[in-house]
Order: sequence, then structure tokens, then C-alpha cells
Amino acid sequence: MSMMPFRTVLLLLTLMHVTRGFSNSGGSCSICLATNDNLSKNLLSNALRSSRNPKKNAFPRASSTSSTSLNVIGSSTKTVKASGEVLSALRDRLLPVIMSKLDRIYVWNLPRISILSLSETFVPFLRKYWWLSPMSLVLIPLYCAIFKGTCAAMPDWWNVVPMDHIAAADNSQWIIGHFLASNISYFASGTYLMLKRFPLILKMKTGGIKVRLTRFSMLGMWIFLAGAMSTVFHSVQALGSYPLSQSLCYLDHAVAGSAFCYFLKTCGSPSRRVWSVGSAALLTLVVTSPGYTFLHSFWHYLSAATATLWALEGYARLIPSRTANTK
Repeated sequence: MSMMPFRTVLLLLTLMHVTRGFSNSGGSCSICLATNDNLSKNLLSNALRSSRNPKKNAFPRASSTSSTSLNVIGSSTKTVKASGEVLSALRDRLLPVIMSKLDRIYVWNLPRISILSLSETFVPFLRKYWWLSPMSLVLIPLYCAIFKGTCAAMPDWWNVVPMDHIAAADNSQWIIGHFLASNISYFASGTYLMLKRFPLILKMKTGGIKVRLTRFSMLGMWIFLAGAMSTVFHSVQALGSYPLSQSLCYLDHAVAGSAFCYFLKTCGSPSRRVWSVGSAALLTLVVTSPGYTFLHSFWHYLSAATATLWALEGYARLIPSRTANTK
């Protein structure tokens, strides 16, 4: 069998290219594809005839089949060009509109979505644990230590009292010893509330120990924690570095402020008796001279007594009302 004429091969390749262009354009080209299938069958049969009879012209000029085939190819090429122009025009018009919509939806709404998600997460947390807000004071010495490399300084109107002159005195050990020992009042108050009044640790009949953490037993824990922080702060103030004591003063205020807010949340508003003892305690806190160690020691005693009285009166006021509501 002789080889196909060059014109036949070229025509077949053109037909395959046109058919492939229609199939890629998709959609409304099913009629053209059907016409191309018939055309390919006719061209293939003509190619086989020409291969068997190479002397004869495979594509006679006066043949109706060849003229029809060329007309179909010409119309198909025009259709492909028209559909490509329509698609490019649609793309040029729709792409900017779609991108602008995406920018408005995803870019401009991202801050709103992030703010809403943060508010949905932290607003309920702040409403429930608002009494921990004084703990934000811890961020001040932390910021100074990390970004400035120094200790935080208290404001001038609420500065830490220097104790260098007291440490240089002859009887400094008795003065500083009594000053630091006054923090025992916090430990005594916290132990009384946690172990006797609102038991934190219960002894089981089987001989084991059970820890019962309630909101009233947490009162004693907060007083105990405040006493521990006060002891560390005043020890550095009296015997250690003065700049470091100013940073520790922020921590001492953070714990004391959170303890006060927790008492307010748990026990409610203080009574007149609690206010009277607490006012005397605040007076010894604000007045720092003369006799700073003596006055501040009384602040420790009176503030511990205020906290204990506030816890007992708050429990006595809240528990009967709760039992009456359950009946």
C-alpha cells in the first residue's frame, strides 16, 4: 500500500485541530461536532481511496463532497474565532467585578471577623473573671525587663519607701524583724478560713484526704497568697535591691487588688463594721511617716482582720438567702 498524499494528511490534521478547539470551547458546539464527525468519515474514506489509486486525484475540484467539506471547515473556523472572542470579552468584563467582590468579602471583612471572634471569646471570660483584672499590673515590670532591660519604677505619688537608713541603724534587726513578722497575720487569717471556717481539706472516714475547693475556701487561699507576696516584696525592700523592690511592688498590688475584687464578687458589699476596720487599715497604708515600719505593720494586721471579718459576714449573709430560695 502506497503512502497517503501530503494534502490528505494536512487536511486530516486541520480537521483534528478544529475538532479539538470545539471540544475545548464546550457548551453550544454539539451540532458542529456532529458535522465534524461526518466530515472526518468522508475525508478518511477519500484518503483510503486515494491511497489505493494514487494516480487519481483524491480531491476532485468538481466534487460536491469536497466543496461541502471546505465550507464546513470554513464555518467551523469562523465559529471558533467568534466563540473565543466572546469568551475573552466575558473574561475581561467579569474578572474585575469578581475580584472586587472578593476583595470586599474577604479582605475588608477580615478585621471585622477577627474582632468578632475575639470579642466572642474574651467578653464572656472578662465577665466571669473580671476580678482578675488587677493582675494586668504584672505586665508593667515584665515589659520593662524585656524591652528596656531595667526594673519598673513606681509613680512619684505612690513610691516605695526606701529603708536604707533603717538598715543602717543599730537596732535594725529588731525593727526589720518585727516589720517582716507582721505578715504572719495574713497566714493566720488564711489558715483559719481554709482549715477551720471553710475547710479546704476534709478527712474521709476511710482515712483518706479530700480537697474541696469552693468559692469560700478560695477566700483563705487569696489571703494566704497575698501574705506570701507581701513577705517577698518587703524582704527585698528592707534587705535587698531597691529598684527590684519597685518591680515587686507591682506584683504585690496585683495580688492584693485581685484578692479585694474576689472578696467583693464572693461576699458582696462590705458592712459598716467591715468598712470601719478597713478605713483604719487604709489610713495606716497611706500615711508612711513618721515610723514607716510601725505604721505599715499595723496595715498588715488591720487588713488581715478586715478580710477575715468580711468573709465571715458575707458567708452568714449569703448562705441563709440561698437556702431560703431552694425551699
